[in-house]
Amino acid sequence: MFPWFSTMLYAERDDFKDLQPIPQDEGPSPLAPINYSPKCECRDPCFVGSLALKMTPDKDAMDMFRAVVHANEKSERALGLTEDIIRMNAGHYTVWHYRTTIIVELGLDIQAELKLMDELSTEFLKSYQVWHHRRLCVGLLATSTSPFASKDAPAAVTIAASPETSSPPPPLESSKELAQSELKFVAELFYATDDPKNYHTWVYRQWILTYFDKILQDEDRHLEFEFIESLIKDDIYNNSVWSHRFFCLFKLGWLQTTLEAEIEYVLSKIGIAPSNMSSWNYLRGLLKANRRGLNDERVLQFSETLVKAKSASDDMKPPVPALEWLADAALEDKNPIATKYYLQLKEMDPIRRHYWSWKSHLALAA
Repeated sequence: MFPWFSTMLYAERDDFKDLQPIPQDEGPSPLAPINYSPKCECRDPCFVGSLALKMTPDKDAMDMFRAVVHANEKSERALGLTEDIIRMNAGHYTVWHYRTTIIVELGLDIQAELKLMDELSTEFLKSYQVWHHRRLCVGLLATSTSPFASKDAPAAVTIAASPETSSPPPPLESSKELAQSELKFVAELFYATDDPKNYHTWVYRQWILTYFDKILQDEDRHLEFEFIESLIKDDIYNNSVWSHRFFCLFKLGWLQTTLEAEIEYVLSKIGIAPSNMSSWNYLRGLLKANRRGLNDERVLQFSETLVKAKSASDDMKPPVPALEWLADAALEDKNPIATKYYLQLKEMDPIRRHYWSWKSHLALAA
């Protein structure tokens, strides 16, 4: 059930015998009782007494955790207990919070904790709590007096850190290598897990770029765009990476090219996959961020060419996004031809026929 878990329950361990486990108090008639795993039927001789037949590792660990919290104990053994519980339930935010307070109050090695997080971030990729804790660790390291490059000495926390916040003080200049290391870790994780669309991983990467923005160099920004381009080449339909490109260009202000050049770049990608909504939506956001309407002459000509070329083909229909662009641009300009386009879309895209009918009525009323 828990292959990594010790065969000795916490309630039977000598190093915890000074604490009395506190059972979960859910009242006489709980509406939604905690569903612990089925009772362990293990009769391993390593277990002491008959408690193993009545208690499961997860319930046993949580009973002991409540005793630790009640005693307000911050110790190495309490830290080990939190790790065991996290491996059973990576989403237990109370345990994560208590673990952070232990690390901070004892001034433990944050680099060692970050190394553990490498394992847990991979194993529990979609756990928000895992990435939040990793963010706290990085914030502590980035504001610590111990240089990240020093692998010999532990990075003891010597600052007034607060585990309640995920917005630590500004990072030290010496922590740039830490930022680069984290970006590399996330990039490798995308490929190792074959999940380059994971929301939590992208949010964490964007936090790294935002938090360390002022100490990152032009070379780091260039590498980020190379990384983005590699992911787009791998999967041009990956909406997450298109959103990340927009984030870097306009949220962080890393616009390293002209608007016209960026439009040309997107159109080249749309030419590869004309029905890809990710790149079309990016193009809309690009123009909106620059306070430009949909009636961009170059985009209109490109869309018209796509629609005409596909319409002339016997086996292919015009790409819906291109025709939608023409329709929305006409509606924006209050051009009556918008109604015609929306009615075409209603025939081409019957799943959204009610939506296209509504848009056609908007065009008629314009």
